[in-house]
Amino acid sequence: QKPGFFWSLSSQPLLTTPVRLRNNKPRDGILLLSKVTGVSSLGQCTIAIAQTTAKGAGRRGLSNVFPAMLYLQVLARQGVDMGTRSGIVEQTRAPRGGDRRLQIKEIINKLRDQTETAGVVAPQEAEKLKKILNWVSKEKPGKLTARKCVLLFLNQLVLDVEAWLKIESLPTSAEKNEALKHMSPTVRYWYSELLPQWLRNYDPKFYKWKRSLMKGEYADADRELIKALIGQISSRQGDGVSRLIADLSMATDIIVSNNQENPLCTQLTQSADEYTQEKKSSWEETLRYWGIERGLFISYNPAIEDYVNRVVNIAKYNSDNIKPAKYQKFRLEKRRKQKVK
Repeated sequence: QKPGFFWSLSSQPLLTTPVRLRNNKPRDGILLLSKVTGVSSLGQCTIAIAQTTAKGAGRRGLSNVFPAMLYLQVLARQGVDMGTRSGIVEQTRAPRGGDRRLQIKEIINKLRDQTETAGVVAPQEAEKLKKILNWVSKEKPGKLTARKCVLLFLNQLVLDVEAWLKIESLPTSAEKNEALKHMSPTVRYWYSELLPQWLRNYDPKFYKWKRSLMKGEYADADRELIKALIGQISSRQGDGVSRLIADLSMATDIIVSNNQENPLCTQLTQSADEYTQEKKSSWEETLRYWGIERGLFISYNPAIEDYVNRVVNIAKYNSDNIKPAKYQKFRLEKRRKQKVK
């Protein structure tokens, strides 16, 4: 049977599929919500934060394959913004409120397992994971927890790598393409192009922004704007997603796609920023370095009326219309008032 997905906040089946236990013996089972610990509305999805159990699956429960495949299906729904990742259903128990140190330890354990797995299926990409694992393993958990953006980066990284490894571990290209096909355009672009590029290649900005995150210097000032943009884009049949890695390393605040399903890397900056011209030059150089063929740089003024809606219009239009090898710069100005004759 093909997996059937039922979005529910009760103890009704969330996913029904043949399951494979840790002893590798296939057996029918039902993945149930054993405890709903919270709910998060992201885009057009409502996802339960829950513990999971496998009916008839034995004491050790499911392997980690099916929660990740469920996660991939979640990603496919309307380009969910995973900036906070607060709505992911996982096999592991949900962290207790305030249990920050356990959260960090769990992240490090996951990263360690992922590094080992990547060493088998993607050795080149595993080297980047080793560097990050060495970094966070040497830091005190409390120090990592105290840096909100460090915690956000690690959460995004661990969940992204988990999903990416599931795709990489599929035995054939056809199966990998099938998994990617079910994702939204921007998420598919992230997993098939940008994330692998970042993992396997040297990042000239990595050590600089890592120090900035640890010192608490990174403000993430556009986060609320990006959330608002993604919300509007999704509500208007578009697709948007953001990642800290894309922001910090690839000069991309948000990836946008519209009717043509052609993802566009978009950088946002306030027009009053005295370094805007310098940013524009650095932005185009960065996109070219990562092999990103199209880009949009929007300079906006938050004092302009309805500026969020106008930024959405600009991003959606250019996603469909910017040609390859084109890097478009746009300055959002106040509308000129028409003279009354």
